[in-house]
Amino acid sequence: MLFRDCTRQQIKKVFRSIFWPLLPASYTTRCYAPTVDRLVKPIFIEVTALTGVAARLINGRTLYSAFFLAIEKGRPTVYRQLTGQRLEDARRKWRHIKWLIIDEISMVSYEILRSVQLRLQEFKNNVELFGGVNILLFGDIMQLPPVKGSWCFKQPICFQAEPHLWRYFGLCELKANMRQQNDADFVDLLNNLRVGQINIQQYEMLLNRTYVPLINEFADGEAIRIFCTTQLVNSYNNKMIEKLAETIRIYIINARDESRELATYGQKPPNAAIPTDPNNTGGLLFTLKLAVGSRIMLRSNLKVNEGLVNGSMGVVRGFEWQALRKDQKMVNYLKSLKEPNGYVAISPISVVYQGNKGYGNVERTMLPLILSWAVTVHKLQGVTVERAVVYLGKKVFAKGQAYVALSRVRSLQGLVISEIDQRKLFQRPCDENALAELQRLRSNNTFSTIGGAANSLALRIDASGRKRYRVAKILGE
Repeated sequence: MLFRDCTRQQIKKVFRSIFWPLLPASYTTRCYAPTVDRLVKPIFIEVTALTGVAARLINGRTLYSAFFLAIEKGRPTVYRQLTGQRLEDARRKWRHIKWLIIDEISMVSYEILRSVQLRLQEFKNNVELFGGVNILLFGDIMQLPPVKGSWCFKQPICFQAEPHLWRYFGLCELKANMRQQNDADFVDLLNNLRVGQINIQQYEMLLNRTYVPLINEFADGEAIRIFCTTQLVNSYNNKMIEKLAETIRIYIINARDESRELATYGQKPPNAAIPTDPNNTGGLLFTLKLAVGSRIMLRSNLKVNEGLVNGSMGVVRGFEWQALRKDQKMVNYLKSLKEPNGYVAISPISVVYQGNKGYGNVERTMLPLILSWAVTVHKLQGVTVERAVVYLGKKVFAKGQAYVALSRVRSLQGLVISEIDQRKLFQRPCDENALAELQRLRSNNTFSTIGGAANSLALRIDASGRKRYRVAKILGE
């Protein structure tokens, strides 16, 4: 049961029955009223998730922010030790923190989990596993694997001389599905699809959703479209912006790229030196078409506490320009999106990336936005929507994509399927490695539990005889 799916009374009950007895007396006396609001203060517990959207849903921080990890789009994560004042400040903050919660663990690669372990050893100045901090992992490993790196449960060969971090966790599996709790048939369908056991009757339920007309709440521009590939997403978004162009003015916004190398500082790099993949340019596009009414998504964490995170979606309500030019070439002519009636202003940001062919550092300045009438399954992982039009056709390419796409919706009535290929649902739709790991966790679960099946905590005694509370929860959503 994830925090965002629980009522306040349920959360208070869990923390009173599980965490309250385990906290030392010096902490419990300072937490006279053991509510979540008090217990998740940084002095006791650090709450984190990989992405800004997931962190926002649990009122936490991203792993990158909490552990000073570099966000390297298009590159493998590289761990760098902290030094100086930053390390001293972090140690001061973490002095009393005994618990770390990581939500949406399926998004977290083993490499990042290892970086968290090393950083905690730095923070606590302690060579014990995770610096002696108790770790709670929440999520579902039957969802999509990390975009970069290895599964959280699969140790890369280059780290096999080290302890296998995942193997120190035990399973505490919760059975209650909170997102689709009012649609039992849909829950059964998702549970079976999750492990590759969907039956004919359930397939026919999905097939019937292909006959729902795309009108009213499912019309273009109303319900979000979920596709499996960026190509399909871009095609649909381009269709929608061209449709807007028939009735309203479209602004073409171009990024500004400048060299940050000493010999060519401030110059525009040659086209061959500029990567075409936005993942290699800090997530910023080279060009973007926008109009009033465009559906957009942020590509950067601007203000996590205010909900301005990578993956947040909205609608353009207006523009504020220093100068309106027919052929806009420099992004600094664009001041920001307007802020009337409480709307949020989004201004351009700058990122530094590596140019192609050894060109060196290049700085790109651009609005951190993409169009989002349609999005990929990966961008919606961990998100709940009321209505969606989902593509399950022949271009579904990754195991778990169909399950994750369908499970974003609260009920079958909020779902329309634009295209369906039965092979993607019956021929090994789930990841065999993830399924094997889930079965291993279940078979090796020798932990005693505290509380009921839906509110339980696994307790483990390690080899040294010291108590360790380390939990991994696998939750079907």
